[in-house]
Amino acid sequence: MKAIDTNVVVRGASGTELRDAATVPGVIEEVKSKGFSRQAKRLSLTVIEPGETEEVRDVSEAVNSPTSETDENLVALGKERDITVVSDDKAVQNLCHILGISYEGFMDEEIEEPVEWFFSCKNCGNSTEDPERCRRCGSGNITRKVREYSSG
Repeated sequence: MKAIDTNVVVRGASGTELRDAATVPGVIEEVKSKGFSRQAKRLSLTVIEPGETEEVRDVSEAVNSPTSETDENLVALGKERDITVVSDDKAVQNLCHILGISYEGFMDEEIEEPVEWFFSCKNCGNSTEDPERCRRCGSGNITRKVREYSSG
């Protein structure tokens, strides 16, 4: 069994590629909102709500990941069921890499090394924890940047 992300359904997985696939309720909602309900039905997906998501959310917050609740639930499903997560979303792959969860890309290559994101002021260059305002200069011109992941 594999846990599949929205992009796998939307970008055209066939039933033969993913006969034994699962996903989370949020992916089904995303697929429906994009107008791809028929593709989801064709895949005969098993929809599972993961039981434990706290560890995934904690890691996501620790690395300032730009993931959604649905993304984090998908990663939690992969961890809980010990199954491969299939997604082209690099932030999803990043969480899987850090948490030791098997993952693969669907149409794109997988990430090679994990990263973490930090916020930086475009005015003065200060790194900040606050994504809204720089503590040094008060600017609200904040951007998210990426750096190599350090587990410490």
